[in-house]
Amino acid sequence: MAIGYVTLRDFDNGVVFSLGGQLFTRTIDGVSRSDFVVELNDLQTRAIIPSHLDEFGDLFPVYFKTKGMTAFNRYVLPCFVVKRNDLSPNFSRRSFFNIVEKIPGPDSTPVVIDGVSGYDKLVTKWQATPFDISYDLEIHAKSEVMGQAMLKYALARFGPLGFSVAVFDSETDKRLYDAGEVAVSDMSEIEDVVDEVSMYSVSFTIQGEIDLHLTDEDYNVLYPTESVTMIGG
Repeated sequence: MAIGYVTLRDFDNGVVFSLGGQLFTRTIDGVSRSDFVVELNDLQTRAIIPSHLDEFGDLFPVYFKTKGMTAFNRYVLPCFVVKRNDLSPNFSRRSFFNIVEKIPGPDSTPVVIDGVSGYDKLVTKWQATPFDISYDLEIHAKSEVMGQAMLKYALARFGPLGFSVAVFDSETDKRLYDAGEVAVSDMSEIEDVVDEVSMYSVSFTIQGEIDLHLTDEDYNVLYPTESVTMIGG
């Protein structure tokens, strides 16, 4: 039984982590900054990696594209850009029962009544609402050779026949969600008169779920005639 909760942000993080993203901290003008990066072992040669990537070393940055991004937001190339598109409820994957179970509350206390262990406070765990969440993984590179190498790395992680995305819920429990078939598009373009950017887009949809319901607290009735022992107290 899953007792933790999942949010849309958990799936955003899951896509980055499934790509192999890890936090990388660097200092710029005396200020520490953390970014997600991936390591592509077969591309770690100075002949391919541009010199302006010295701030990341041999690592490739991963950005998350938000609605505030404009044409004036310049990425450090080469890089991966994760973009979330649409999320649609899919009630065909919802079971008949809405309530999952009663689970211990966040501030509940373990107790023992007549030799039976339990908690003095329970909350109602509602079933998460199933959503289909679509994403694009954009690949930005300064050359076609690098763009294809990065695409190869992405498709090894996000298999064309379908793959699973690892998501950690509020209890840090790992869940795996299926993603549908993968579509690849060539989005290469000329950004200005001198720079031609090699771009690919890897599109997929995660069969996920999001917890939308608030919990209802219920208090177990402890009668004075019962023998109650507080665990750890």
